[in-house]
Amino acid sequence: MSSSHSVELISEKINNFFSVKELVVKIDNVYAPLKRNEIREIVAKHFMIEISQLVLVKAEHKINGHYVICKFRYYLNKDALMKYEKKHLLIRNGLIEKPQKSKS
Repeated sequence: MSSSHSVELISEKINNFFSVKELVVKIDNVYAPLKRNEIREIVAKHFMIEISQLVLVKAEHKINGHYVICKFRYYLNKDALMKYEKKHLLIRNGLIEKPQKSKS
């Protein structure tokens, strides 16, 4: 992961009821697609927030422009994250383990 990525906050919405901040972020200087975890690490480091409470909802890679537009949800506490976030997003972001299906 390169440290030469520049991060720009496009928009921020705060929802106090769900204890969540919705962030739209632009990451520049991306010459190859980044993995979800790399994107989360870059944004968490830039905004100095806890990565375990950051959920990457959507990432749109713009190869010709060499940037990524990302939508995040940052939960202000872990309880709200586990209560309100969709299960498949928690699994995709590596915050919980995928339940194993038992073979009969």
